[in-house]
Amino acid sequence: MPTMRSRRAVAIAALALAVFCARPASAEAPALQSTVEAFLDQVGGAVMQVMRSDESSASADLAAARVLLDELRTASVDPAVRQALGPAATRRLVPLVRKMDGAIRRAQVTVDNPRIRERRKLQALRKVYGRGMKALGVLGSPVLAEVNARSAGFHKPGQQVTFRMLGPDGGPCDETPTVTVENQFASSAVDLSTVVGNPDGTVTMTMGAGAGGARVTVTACGQTSSRLLFNYGPRTSGGGRVIPANLPEGLYALSFSARGYVSIPETSLGTLDNTDAQAFASALRDVVRQAAAAYDVPGCSGSTRYSRFDGESFSITFHVTCSNVAITVSETMIFRVRKL
Repeated sequence: MPTMRSRRAVAIAALALAVFCARPASAEAPALQSTVEAFLDQVGGAVMQVMRSDESSASADLAAARVLLDELRTASVDPAVRQALGPAATRRLVPLVRKMDGAIRRAQVTVDNPRIRERRKLQALRKVYGRGMKALGVLGSPVLAEVNARSAGFHKPGQQVTFRMLGPDGGPCDETPTVTVENQFASSAVDLSTVVGNPDGTVTMTMGAGAGGARVTVTACGQTSSRLLFNYGPRTSGGGRVIPANLPEGLYALSFSARGYVSIPETSLGTLDNTDAQAFASALRDVVRQAAAAYDVPGCSGSTRYSRFDGESFSITFHVTCSNVAITVSETMIFRVRKL
């Protein structure tokens, strides 16, 4: 039975061999590579905006990506470019570009639909990003490549990630790389304390606790390259009620109001610090449970709903109805959670 270390070594060797063999000699490849990399940056931006619940910005990023894809499609069918790339690369690139076009159109419709959940939007964007990475591989060996290419850069909290730096000739770069990882939009996508550049030219890190994206920039063997990583973030749920999983770390103000049988104007309840997603979610659920406990009597039934985080705030709504033989009353309590 192979050990984890031996399987990792085999994976790194297989990746290096695959990308080395795929390296084209065509002078057309660098220009097309730049277009695909710009396309991936725009799609990656859309991923991070969806995680921030900013669908309008995500839609704009996808629109920009489609412009770049149009440029790539035009180039891929140009006779001069096809001749320069050679028949093997052309046969792989042209259908890939068609699939990228179909995938990004479907993703645009998905992202623009407010009734579709974030998870499905991210799944649609991951397909687009993955096909873009395949197109990049057809055009040549990437300078910086993730060992587990099937992930397409999308990971869960706590997962280990390894990158391999390649030299100018496309072979492995056996030099300790300089690495910089920048979490985007104040996220905790990567645990920065775990980032290590290794003497064999690999870079390792562990995904952090929060949803979001990070840019990994590596320099070694006279080359610099960067890639995006994405963290789905934790699933925080309780009894089927889901707290938004895309909350940035920091201080939040909590307020309370009520309407129905009793009306209460919005009143401050203080602040909560979000440094750990699970602990933050638990603290919020405790606040709601304490309020709901007063209605935990025969004849009363309640439900809790969490709204989406819009980049500034979200709300927790607890609705309760109490009935007896003579009368039925209802109360709606709203807890607003606002990022400071």
